[in-house]
Amino acid sequence: MKPSKIYHFLGSVYFAILLIALVAIFVIAGTLIESSTQSHRYAAQFTYSNPLFIMLLWGFFINILLSALRRWPFKVRHIPFLITHLGLLMILGGALTKVYLGLQGTMGIMEGAATHRISVGDTYVVQVEKRGEKPYSYSLDELDKSQYEKKERLSLQLLNHLPNSTERLATWIKGTQAFIQGLSPMPVHEISEIQEESEIPLSGRARFHHQNSPTYEVYALRADNVNQVINRLYQQGALLKISDRGSGATLASVPLNTAISQPIPLRDKLGPYGEATAHLDLEFSDIDGFKQEAAIKLKVSSARNNDIHEVEVPLTGDKALLNVNKSTPYLGSSPITVDILRTPILVLLEDQHNDTFLAAFDARGKVWSQSFGNNHLQSYIAYEEGFGGYAIQSEFPFPGFICGREQREAAQIDYLSAQIRQAISTQTQLSPPLQLLMEACHNANVDFLDTLVAFLSHWDAQHSWLFTEDHNLPELIEKSFKHINWQKQPLEACRWTARLFDQIEPAIAQGSNLLEVLQERRWPLIAPCEKLWEQNPNNNAEKTGSLMTLLTQQIFSASEQMSIEKESDTIPATSQQHARLLSAYLRVYDIHLSTITPPLTELEMRELIQKKQEFDESQGPESTPPFIETPLIALLEAAPVTKKLEDNIPAITMRAQEGSRLQTITLGYDRFATGLKWPVLNGEYLLRFQPHFLDIPYNIRLRHARQINYANSKQALSYESDIIVTDLRTGESVEKTISMNQVHETWDGYRFYLSNITPGDESSVKRIQIVVNHDPAKYWLTYPGAIILSLGIILLFWMRPYKKMEKIE
Repeated sequence: MKPSKIYHFLGSVYFAILLIALVAIFVIAGTLIESSTQSHRYAAQFTYSNPLFIMLLWGFFINILLSALRRWPFKVRHIPFLITHLGLLMILGGALTKVYLGLQGTMGIMEGAATHRISVGDTYVVQVEKRGEKPYSYSLDELDKSQYEKKERLSLQLLNHLPNSTERLATWIKGTQAFIQGLSPMPVHEISEIQEESEIPLSGRARFHHQNSPTYEVYALRADNVNQVINRLYQQGALLKISDRGSGATLASVPLNTAISQPIPLRDKLGPYGEATAHLDLEFSDIDGFKQEAAIKLKVSSARNNDIHEVEVPLTGDKALLNVNKSTPYLGSSPITVDILRTPILVLLEDQHNDTFLAAFDARGKVWSQSFGNNHLQSYIAYEEGFGGYAIQSEFPFPGFICGREQREAAQIDYLSAQIRQAISTQTQLSPPLQLLMEACHNANVDFLDTLVAFLSHWDAQHSWLFTEDHNLPELIEKSFKHINWQKQPLEACRWTARLFDQIEPAIAQGSNLLEVLQERRWPLIAPCEKLWEQNPNNNAEKTGSLMTLLTQQIFSASEQMSIEKESDTIPATSQQHARLLSAYLRVYDIHLSTITPPLTELEMRELIQKKQEFDESQGPESTPPFIETPLIALLEAAPVTKKLEDNIPAITMRAQEGSRLQTITLGYDRFATGLKWPVLNGEYLLRFQPHFLDIPYNIRLRHARQINYANSKQALSYESDIIVTDLRTGESVEKTISMNQVHETWDGYRFYLSNITPGDESSVKRIQIVVNHDPAKYWLTYPGAIILSLGIILLFWMRPYKKMEKIE
C-alpha cells in the first residue's frame, strides 16, 4: 500500500469509525466484566489500563491530527474545523499525559499526625530495614539482580509467589500447639462434640505466681461451640458448698453439675433443713466474653419455717463471689451462704473463625476472659521496635492468695472500719445512735469501732429487721451495751418500733403483703405507705424494704403524738434488750451493715485481703500482678484466586541470606503498609511486602476527623476532616475541611478526596484515608483544550453562512 493511501486512511472518517467501534467494544466488555466479577480492577485491565486501549487513544490523536493536516493549504472556512480539532488534540494529549505522568495513590493519617507520602496501588515491593539505617525497597522484578550487585546489603531470593492468600496473626494457639512463654508447648485438642459423661482432655499444668500458689490446669482447645465448652469446663471439678450464715454449719457440699441437674437436700445437726435448686448463668459471647450477669443462682426452701431464700453469686465484676440476697435484701445478708470450691483453670480456646480467647476460673469460682480477634488485636508488644520480634501479653487476672467470699466480706468490714475510724479522727459529727454507742463504749472502756462492727455483723447474720433477743451476744458487745444510757434518747419510740415489728415480721416471713398487713391493722399513717407502694409496682422486695424504713421513721417522728403506754422510767434489763432497741434507733438513720458497707473495686479488695495474708520471706507479697506472654507470628495459607481482584492478597516466599546465615520467610501483602515488619536473621533486618511509596510536594496534617449524624440519630450523614495542607516547595500552608463530597484541589493539579474514616464514633483517636490524584496536564492541556473545542464548535455554526456564500461565488 502506498504511503499516501496510508496517510489518507489514518486521517479519514473510516479510521475514526473503526476506532469508535473498537472503543465501544472495549467499554461494553469492561461493563460486562465488572458486572459479572464485581471487580473494577479486573475490568480496568481490559479497558483504560490495557495497553491496547492506550493505543486506541494514540489512534484517535493521529486520526484527528492527520484529518486536520489533510486540509492543507488552509483557508478561512477551515478555521472552525482546525480550532475544533486543536481542542480535541489538547484533550487527548492531556489524557495521554495523565496515563504516563499522572499519579494516584492513598495516604493514611492519624489525628495529630502528618505525612507527605502516598502508596501507589497495584505496586509490589519488599521494604528492607536494617538497624540504624534508612529503609530501602526493591520491586519483585529486580530482587535477585539488585541484591547480588550490592554485596553490602541483604541478599533476597524469590522462591514462590501466591496470587492470593489468607493471613492471620496467631497468638496463644499456633497450629496443633499452644504456647505460653516459660512453659513447654502444650497440645491443642479438637472438640467437635461434647458427650455428657466425657471430660474435656487436659493439656498441662502450671503455676503463674510463686511456688506456693495454686496449680492451674491448662486447657488448650479448638472448638466450634465456645459457650458450651466454657460451661462444661466450669462445671468440671467445681464443688458447691451451702452453709448456714448464723451457725456456720455446712448444709450441703455437692458437685456443681449435680446441683444444677437435681434438687439438693440440706441437713444440719438438727436434721433435715430443706432443699435447694441451683442454676448456672454463664453465657459466654465470642465478642464480649463473660457477660456481667454471669452468676450462680440458688433457691432454698426451708422445711422448718417455710421460708424461701434466693441467693445470687456474681462471678464477675467488683461484687464477684459476694452473696446477694435477692428475696429479702432489706434484711441484709441471706441466712444461707454459697461458696464455690474448684480446681483453678486457664483455658486457651480457638473458635471456627480463628479468634482466640483466654478464660480463667480461680479456686473460688470467679471467672475472667479476654479475646484476641483474628487480625484485630487491641495491643501487642514490639521488642526493640520489631527487631526483637512481637508478643501478646495478658495480665493474669487472679492473685496468688485466697480471695474468696469470706475474705471479700472481711475486706469490706475492714474498709468500713477504716472509714469510720477516719471520720472519728477528723471529729466528724456522728449520728445520734452512734454517739450513744460511743459513749457506752467509753464508759465500758472498750473500743467503739470494734464493738460497732461486731454488733453490725452479729445483727446482719440474724436476717431480721431488728436485732432479736434470743441470740447470745459476744463478750465485747455484752460488756459495752450494759452501759448504754437512754436518758435524753427516744427510748419509747424504740420500744414502740420493736413492738410493731414483733407483730408484723412473722407475717412478712410467711409471705404476707406488708401493705395489706398494715391495712388490716388500721395503721393510722397508711396514706404515705400506699403512695410509696404504688411508686414501684414490680419489685416486691424493694417495696417492702422501703416501706419498713418508712414505718420506722413514722414511729419516731410521731411517737410523742401517739398513745404509748409508758413503762415508767425503767431501763432495759439485759444487753439483748439494749441491742434490740439500739437496732431500732439505727434503722431510723438507715444504719445497717448492708446499707453502710461501701463498695470496693477489685484492686482495693485485693489490697485489703493481701494485707491480711502471710507470706514467706522468699516469696514476699504480690506487689504487681504477673503477666503471661506468647510470641506473635503470622500464618499464611494459599487461597483460591477470586474474580474480584481487589480481594486477592498476594504472598511471596523468599530466602534471606547474609554471609553464612540463611532464613526462609513468607510475607503477605500489606496493602496499606500499616502492619508489622517481620524480623529475619536473628533480628538484624525487618521485611515487609507492601506497595511502592512516593513523596508528593504537599504535607498533609490531620487536625480532627468527625462523623456528622442525622438529627436525633446515630446514623452517619457525612464524614468530615480538618486538614492543614503545606506546600513543601514554598512553605505556604492552608487549612481546609474535606468531606465525602468536598474535595481540596491545588493549583498544580493535586486533588485530595476523603475516602474512609475509622472509627466513626468518638471512642478513640481516628484514622482517615485520603485518595490523592494528580493530573499534571489538567490546567495547560485538558481544560484549555475543552475551551478551545467549545470555541471551535461555536465557530462552526457561526461561519456556516460564509461557507454557503463562498460556494455560490
